[in-house]
Amino acid sequence: MALRDMANELTSIPKMSGIFAQTLANRALQKIYDESSWSFQMGESGWLAPNLIDAGTVTLTVGSDQVVGDATAAAAWLAISGLPLITQRQFRLSGYAIYNIIAFNGANTITLDRPWMEAVFGAGQDYEMYQVYYPAPVSDFKRFITVRDFTNDANLDFWSWKAKQAYLADADPQRSIYQNPELVVPWGVDQRGVGTPNVSATVGRMLFELWPHQVTQLPLSLYFVRNGLLLVNPEDAAPYPLTDELVLWRAKELAYEWKASQKGEDSQRGSGADWLLLMQAAHLEYKDRLKDIKMRDRDLLDAFLTKVKRPGSVQGGPFYSAITGRATV
Repeated sequence: MALRDMANELTSIPKMSGIFAQTLANRALQKIYDESSWSFQMGESGWLAPNLIDAGTVTLTVGSDQVVGDATAAAAWLAISGLPLITQRQFRLSGYAIYNIIAFNGANTITLDRPWMEAVFGAGQDYEMYQVYYPAPVSDFKRFITVRDFTNDANLDFWSWKAKQAYLADADPQRSIYQNPELVVPWGVDQRGVGTPNVSATVGRMLFELWPHQVTQLPLSLYFVRNGLLLVNPEDAAPYPLTDELVLWRAKELAYEWKASQKGEDSQRGSGADWLLLMQAAHLEYKDRLKDIKMRDRDLLDAFLTKVKRPGSVQGGPFYSAITGRATV
């Protein structure tokens, strides 16, 4: 049973349109996503911090977003291959503000996300190009479970009071500390290149700053929780182990609640179907099926969380409970 079929069944309820039926199906699915932690919401990915590029020099003009590299700098930029792309990296002069790179002309010029407005400019300027901000691994990212540096046997801190921009503004306002990162700090939503032809491929995702800044190649493993995708196409179905029947019963509960709210507007009170009674019956059917599906999913979820559990001896991170679906300190 796909979205189309669920909507068709819901439209048997008087005055229920097909569009609203699809909306209720997705509302029901979202409520199921939020009700528990599911194995399909667990994800693995990674970030690969690149080596610093500072070869050659650049020419900068106040009020211009164009940075022109000399022959040595241009050769270093052209040599970038694979991920992260040059447009996923940042540009700065040491001790000055950090700018996002949003375009490269394939020769010797990069475009910044805003005009250069620093006190140092002109030709022959030393520069730094590396990655400061890292996008969430998926568009429906919800939260991290672990950010692990296998190379140095460490788990990065993303949960404590230090993992805030306010702390970084006090500890390292110029972002002049370069070493293996310890913190994963929310920076903002990716809006790089919005309004230009050079829109970021991860626009709309959360960006995170790694601190201290990493300027040598370092892989980081990400274990995270995603929200789960809603149903868009008529043939879309709920992800395993959820069943379309489960979603349908939750959607019927919402639909019957909607019909009960119309009493007195489109029908006399006390006449017609007892929508509140039907809503209660749908809720019981939903809970009965939910219990069986949770039991089916429990082993998959516990296996994942056991694999990524942070040892208490490393940075004292929170313990993630598979029972409550919450991280506790």
